[in-house]
Amino acid sequence: MAPFRRLDPQKSGGYYFDPSSFVNAPLGQIGNAPRTICCGPGTANLDLGVHKIVAIREGMNLEFRTELINVFNHTQFFNPDGDITDGASFGQVSRAQEARLVQLALRLTF
Repeated sequence: MAPFRRLDPQKSGGYYFDPSSFVNAPLGQIGNAPRTICCGPGTANLDLGVHKIVAIREGMNLEFRTELINVFNHTQFFNPDGDITDGASFGQVSRAQEARLVQLALRLTF
């Protein structure tokens, strides 16, 4: 059993931690790892919204709105597989959040 090591899923074939740090102990045997040894990948996210209101005439406005979700397009991984009985997928991240999203809106108020 190796010491616990975190890995970069983008460089390690999708693994968030080294699965060789763990063994599948017999039922009832207590291991020596703390309960919170491994947390899921962190997030680095920035959302941005910009809008502009243009007066067309008295009592009538046109609003243009742009919203960017995950502006810098950082990969947002879900938690890795934590079930040691899953074999090769143990420790692997299998999904990620959506990439950058852009939403545009146009609203006429009168």
